[in-house]
Amino acid sequence: MDIIPHFKHILTVAGIYLTTAIPVFSQSWPEITIESCPATRWWWLGSAVDTANLTYNLETYAQAGLGGVEITPIYGVQGNDTHEIPFLSPTWMRMLQHTCSECKRLGMETDMN
Repeated sequence: MDIIPHFKHILTVAGIYLTTAIPVFSQSWPEITIESCPATRWWWLGSAVDTANLTYNLETYAQAGLGGVEITPIYGVQGNDTHEIPFLSPTWMRMLQHTCSECKRLGMETDMN
């Protein structure tokens, strides 16, 4: 069987099929919600954080499309001991509360590891 004479018909049918399928694909894409946004693990080295930098980082993450942060307090950086905040101290809890408030303001979620 010689396919060359039928090639024009095959291309026409394929073209019709593809042009009708494209709108279906574009209409079925789900709405972007907080649950569908990626999140990140946020290492707090020595918990050496402050409110100004927490706000700056969270705003940057939100602008990049992140939907949340998972805070992971971990050991500090050698030579930066003076900036470390003791885990669960009143100051540390204020930093955590500030982070939660900022995440709420930015439409992000907060989690802890």
